[in-house]
Amino acid sequence: IEEVQRGWDRKRLTDRNITQRILDPGERPLEAQSQWKGDGRFVLKKVADDPSSRAWMSSIRNAQKDRNRAKAMGADMQST
Repeated sequence: IEEVQRGWDRKRLTDRNITQRILDPGERPLEAQSQWKGDGRFVLKKVADDPSSRAWMSSIRNAQKDRNRAKAMGADMQST
């Protein structure tokens, strides 16, 4: 899991301004880190293989798919 937190302040970390993304199975963690260009911290997390972790990963994947779908629909609306 790639997790990006905006800023370095401890106060701001509690704001939960965090972006999470699950790396693709073929994606290399160090390559993902090298492509990151942003403010704040970049954290790679290894997720356990228990039911709660799998459910959490599924919810992140679904949210990411929904965002991508909404972004694509917005682009389609602008092109017409």
